[in-house]
Amino acid sequence: MKWLTNSIQLVGSVHQEISAMPAEARRKGWARVGVVLVVAACFAALAGCSDNQAEKAAQEQAQKEAARKAALKEAFDVGDPTQNKHKGFKGGWPPGGDKKEAQK
Repeated sequence: MKWLTNSIQLVGSVHQEISAMPAEARRKGWARVGVVLVVAACFAALAGCSDNQAEKAAQEQAQKEAARKAALKEAFDVGDPTQNKHKGFKGGWPPGGDKKEAQK
């Protein structure tokens, strides 16, 4: 809340300074204050957007990394070779039969 009281004091000071000026200078002074406020609002909006974009990019990167790790885990998960349900698998090495049959 300190920033709020400081902002109010700053606006009060600017108002006093501009009120003490002649009419033409007052108009120019308020125009300058308006320009400064618009520029400040644009910077604040841009800073807020960049924070959101950075956060979204970090979340997307984390999701991609999690998907990559899941794919790697699935690719290298061979399971229990004795429980292979493939119809040509008879167990042992080489797959498909006895060593004697493989040598023929």
